[in-house]
Amino acid sequence: MHGTLPCLLNAWSSHAPELKHYLDHRLGDADEAADLLQDAFIKALRQGRGFCAVRNPRAWLFQVARKP
Repeated sequence: MHGTLPCLLNAWSSHAPELKHYLDHRLGDADEAADLLQDAFIKALRQGRGFCAVRNPRAWLFQVARKP
C-alpha cells in the first residue's frame, strides 16, 4: 500500500478486526462481510487526506460499512 496515508493505516489496523466481526455477525455470511469490509477500505482510500480530518475514524468506518 505504497503511498497510503498513515492515518488511514492506523485507523484500519485499529478498527478493521472489530468491523469484520460486526459485519460477520450482522450478515451471517463471511464472504459478504469481507466484501463490505473491502468496500469500506476503498471508500476510506478515496477520501485521501480528508480521511485524516475525520474526528472519529471508527464511527466513520462503521457508518460507511453499514451503507449498501
